Amino acid sequence: MFHKNLYLLFFLLLLITGCQESEVTPTAPKDLIPYEHLLLGNPSQATPDEVNANNFLLQKPQYTLS
Repeated sequence: MFHKNLYLLFFLLLLITGCQESEVTPTAPKDLIPYEHLLLGNPSQATPDEVNANNFLLQKPQYTLS
């Protein structure tokens, strides 16, 4: 009986401490090197200009696509 009450007390303690509200503040991304993914060049001379639809340059922090 003592072990059952001890387990119940432990469970309630975990439930109370685990459900506390906490606020997570987002961190700013690290400064990226401009054109980090084009360090070896842009062989097709793609541009981010919307008029140039056949050779459009799409730059994201994770990748560059043309």
